[in-house]
Amino acid sequence: YDCPEKYVEGLYRCGVGIPLNLPLAGSANPRVKHPKKNKNLWWRTSLPWMSIGYETQLPPIATLTFYNAIANGGKMVKPRFVSAVKKNGETLYEYPVEVLREQICSPSTLADIQEMLELVVSKGLGKKAGSKDFKVSGKTGTAQVSQGAGGYKSGKTKYLISFCGYYPSEEPQYS
Repeated sequence: YDCPEKYVEGLYRCGVGIPLNLPLAGSANPRVKHPKKNKNLWWRTSLPWMSIGYETQLPPIATLTFYNAIANGGKMVKPRFVSAVKKNGETLYEYPVEVLREQICSPSTLADIQEMLELVVSKGLGKKAGSKDFKVSGKTGTAQVSQGAGGYKSGKTKYLISFCGYYPSEEPQYS
């Protein structure tokens, strides 16, 4: 509480909130506010709200990139939509894998996270994302959505639900 910048810097160290700079029209970079860089937007409640996912803006592709790093043994790579451009069988241009973080966390922390994500699907709220044929790992999310000028206290409550994950848990191939 006395040093909120340590929390935010920890997010950046593990790759959460770093710019992806994707070559797609309209793509947005994540926004994770920093108590020293965004002083006019930092409140006493910012840190507790950030700890449960509020007060940040992460495009779905940024969340997926983080989960892919977990599935990929801790290595975070920039999303790639095309690996090469070919014409008549000849490669005109290749898009190499771009590593953003070699390791997002320690191997023991990664193992704990992978186990927790598998348990969310096998025993927790993510059961509907599971399969009887293979193990799925992931995490559910719920966000309360502001009702425009009425804010959060308009009398109507709306929620945005999400799920991000990968499978098969043991040797991930899909996310």
